[in-house]
Amino acid sequence: MTTPSSDSRDPIEHLRVSAILPLRESAKLLDSLHFERGEHKHFQLAYDKDTAKRYFLSECLIAVQMASLSLLRFADYLQGDPSREDAASTGFRAIANASLATEHGVWRRRLVEVLATAINFSASNLDECYYHYLLLFEAVCSEREAKSADLDFGAKSATLAQRSHRLRELIATTGQSLSQPAWWAHNARGVLTPQPATVMVRTALRAATPMQKTALAHSYSRGFSDPSELLHFGTAARRQRLDQELLRFGAAQIFLLGMSICEQVARLAANDLPWAETARAHHRSSAWEDVHPGDFVFVTLDRENIFLAEVMSQTSAPGGGRAVRVRFLEDPPYPGIVEDDFPSDLVHMFQSIDGLMTEVEKASPRIQAAPRDERLQACKESVKYAWTIAMKKVYLHGLREGEWPAELEVPMPPI
Repeated sequence: MTTPSSDSRDPIEHLRVSAILPLRESAKLLDSLHFERGEHKHFQLAYDKDTAKRYFLSECLIAVQMASLSLLRFADYLQGDPSREDAASTGFRAIANASLATEHGVWRRRLVEVLATAINFSASNLDECYYHYLLLFEAVCSEREAKSADLDFGAKSATLAQRSHRLRELIATTGQSLSQPAWWAHNARGVLTPQPATVMVRTALRAATPMQKTALAHSYSRGFSDPSELLHFGTAARRQRLDQELLRFGAAQIFLLGMSICEQVARLAANDLPWAETARAHHRSSAWEDVHPGDFVFVTLDRENIFLAEVMSQTSAPGGGRAVRVRFLEDPPYPGIVEDDFPSDLVHMFQSIDGLMTEVEKASPRIQAAPRDERLQACKESVKYAWTIAMKKVYLHGLREGEWPAELEVPMPPI
């Protein structure tokens, strides 16, 4: 995934563009929807059966606008305030980065949920379906309010309970006339509840376009679960990337999510998409490194532990994510597990077998005339030699600093 810092333009200006594009396009779409936002009162919904779709799509776009404003605040932070003496301290920057990464986590998680829901509505793009969906969430919130009033304040409110009851009656009536399956609802012992995010996101990934899959980070775990971890207090050691790198990744994902949501909303609203290519050009997708059987890679488990391995095979999941099976070429993380499967974002190219074979053959005419098995073994020994002598330390340093080293010449052993 391309990040603002990797672009040839000024990174702060690039970040501002990443915020302004989805802000501008969401504003255009909001204007075209012409939905007058009314106050959401206790006895009156802000929508009805005829306006439910426009209400839902408007809420999606408003979420994009709020998230985009967080990118503008991030750009202001990067611009810096020279009058602040504490801004130059390492401690201040570390805490500020962690704080901003957590804020990004809020918006990444919310926008993933928005985009996944909008994608799933492609199969049921009818007002009645949006109405049933909104009523279900309304009922659950109302029931939660009544329960909290009882547990937290000792107030067994008949008024709050009655509102929940009437919403459930409306859900039942609406559900009888639905012409599409209610994919958004889970039947829990006769009571409808919203489908969990695990189901919503994974279902969306199966129907998503390539750009949408990239925005969703190709998986529930990377797209929704990982940013959720940033929001919850926990004392377990984090294995995620450094906060500075996480900020760049988060900014890129928020941009892609924002533009993908605008595109999906426009598609559901049957609007033209003259700007879709602008989004794709602004951020090019390079979500996974392309590895093949026989290539030499390293597996990153945390910032202190990386392992040299050889690719055995690669498989694709329904959402577009990939699993890479590797055989370790050094002591494995755990004794006895010499081969294992990993998500592709934990597997990084060290040296392609084709490129290394050419170099090894150039280095030794004797190897060039040898059988293929012997040439492959020579390649393997070259990789292990380079890894042991220098390259493992180089890549570990890059992992800790949040930046991979520039392309380096792999040391060759005496052949």
